[in-house]
Amino acid sequence: MALITCTLSLTLSCRSSGQAPGPYQKLDFSVDSTRLGEAVAVGEMTLQAPRDWQRADSTLMSHIHQGMPGDTSRLGVSLEEAFVNAKNGAVLLVTSFANEDIQKEGFVDWARRFAENFYAANPYADTREEWLLLGDIPAVQLYAADSLRVQFKFLLDLKTPMGLDYSVPLGVWTEVAKSVESSLGTIRKR
Repeated sequence: MALITCTLSLTLSCRSSGQAPGPYQKLDFSVDSTRLGEAVAVGEMTLQAPRDWQRADSTLMSHIHQGMPGDTSRLGVSLEEAFVNAKNGAVLLVTSFANEDIQKEGFVDWARRFAENFYAANPYADTREEWLLLGDIPAVQLYAADSLRVQFKFLLDLKTPMGLDYSVPLGVWTEVAKSVESSLGTIRKR
């Protein structure tokens, strides 16, 4: 089973449907459309954020961008979309990576190096990694949890690699887990 089904005794119902080519495990997610917002196209993919996670307006996008670490330009990271649940503090960030190093070294090697940096940046959190398919897109799932938040970071292998960050306060994770799973089940190439 992938981390998404094992971590913190999650109540998600995604199932492995066999091995995919390369290091990626194929998963099928249980999608509950009543837990989802409208479909959004970002770059080469489409997805639906969880219902009640509102798309950030330009003012909030600017505020989020200012709060991102200072080295994001070196990494070629661009904030594309953000969805926020104002009631419970859950956030979904959609980023793109326009870095020539990714093309030079290949997605797998870049993602492994990214994972090492992710672990180093979260030394006190429980961190884990899983290679899976989100719909038809190869992806790396990086998980970190501490006493405050549960964070799932996904790196998606697209022509312009994308990142998805689902960050949820630990206290509401059990309420939000099915919505996050439903959102993950909507991710597709377009």
